Amino acid sequence: MNPLFVTCTDTGGVRQQNEDFAGHARNEAFGGEIFCVGDGMGGHGYGELASQTAVKALIEGFQGLERWDIQNSDKTLGDLFTQAQEAVSAAKQKNSITSTMGTTLAALIVLPDAVICANIGDSRIYCL
Repeated sequence: MNPLFVTCTDTGGVRQQNEDFAGHARNEAFGGEIFCVGDGMGGHGYGELASQTAVKALIEGFQGLERWDIQNSDKTLGDLFTQAQEAVSAAKQKNSITSTMGTTLAALIVLPDAVICANIGDSRIYCL
């Protein structure tokens, strides 16, 4: 099967800047894929940077894994989300941002024998 990954975002009717960022990657080491989206927290400033930074860090961490142990999925996902948070904090410091900066984050991990989802904030994953 050749999956097709498409992203489409909308700024909505209130904001002038799109604070959404989506990403996808495959990890050949264990045949897993990650699909993720971040939605910068509107009103907190720099949401677009936060969402892009978090998604890229999540993907980078996923691609750096040598294997996925299904029994330790909670820990692995927690570690990946922590890395994303640390990347957002580092971007805030690097850019001398003094305002609050944040994003939601949702991820879907597709493994050969399992599908795992996780989220922080009000971004959700729906199963149709």
